[in-house]
Amino acid sequence: MMGYRIYAWLNEGKPCLRIYKDDSDTACVEWDYQLANEQSGDEGKEIQRLFRQLLLLTCEQELNQNVRLFRLSSDSLAPSFTT
Repeated sequence: MMGYRIYAWLNEGKPCLRIYKDDSDTACVEWDYQLANEQSGDEGKEIQRLFRQLLLLTCEQELNQNVRLFRLSSDSLAPSFTT
């Protein structure tokens, strides 16, 4: 199972989130609350943007754990499993 390092903080009162893969310094999620006009009522869209990124990260993790690789042998058209 893959681990993650999660950093969350406030930058001038606005939330920020970074999620890094444990095995590298690659950022999986980089999210800063961005709302141009506080009176616009678009706070929900910002939260949806965050949840979209978190959902995509979850899907990527599931795919990485549950996908089997197939290789076609040159002798037949039947795929053979690789491990």
